[in-house]
Amino acid sequence: MPEDQNIREHVMPPEQNIFVLSYPRSGSHWLMKNIQFLTKEYWQTPSKVSKRFIDGDLRDTNRLYRIHKFNDQFFGNHSRSIFFRYEKERDFLVVILRNFNHHIFRYFEKSCEFNIGTNCLRGPMRKVAPKFLLDYYMSILNFYDKWPEDRKFLYYYEDKVGNPRKTLCQLAPIFGFKNDQINELMASDLFEIREIKEHSAGTPQEHLLEVQNYLISEYPRLFHKYLTRYQIY
Repeated sequence: MPEDQNIREHVMPPEQNIFVLSYPRSGSHWLMKNIQFLTKEYWQTPSKVSKRFIDGDLRDTNRLYRIHKFNDQFFGNHSRSIFFRYEKERDFLVVILRNFNHHIFRYFEKSCEFNIGTNCLRGPMRKVAPKFLLDYYMSILNFYDKWPEDRKFLYYYEDKVGNPRKTLCQLAPIFGFKNDQINELMASDLFEIREIKEHSAGTPQEHLLEVQNYLISEYPRLFHKYLTRYQIY
């Protein structure tokens, strides 16, 4: 039996699907490349509803799914969802979080007057108000929060950048690779060392506080449970 086939059949439980959910620009591509090297498995990356995912049995395709366009087409009660076959008591959910300010102020148009409820963003987000992006960000956390405790794992992008070995060791039992394989990955040319880009650097304090206060007022429980590391005091 080929070595990679042995990894798939004897290390990884084939009946379990693993869903990696994140807001875009949270390092999911980076994680995907790392896990592919370690497990020799490839990922499904649905970007929109397609017949293959609506009609196909997830068990007939790869079991790893990276999803960072989170909406009711993939989750919740949508009748045409690929997630209508998920089983919380069997499948595993991994969520990657990154500082919410990074996502908002990455697209902030400096010439605009910042306001949570009005369009003040540029580029691909120019028609979207910051409030919409923050609600979208929190919908991922809300979905994660409702998943069974023993079938989920959350890690912070900043931790993986700062100590990738530690984060990969935490992920090893989930994805089924060995800790000693991490040394091989990190010594290879495929391993990418990253730095954290602070897109909110130089942003006026009042803008940062407006974002933070919105999240605390609208999502107090989730904020204090998952996001206090980003809080401005």
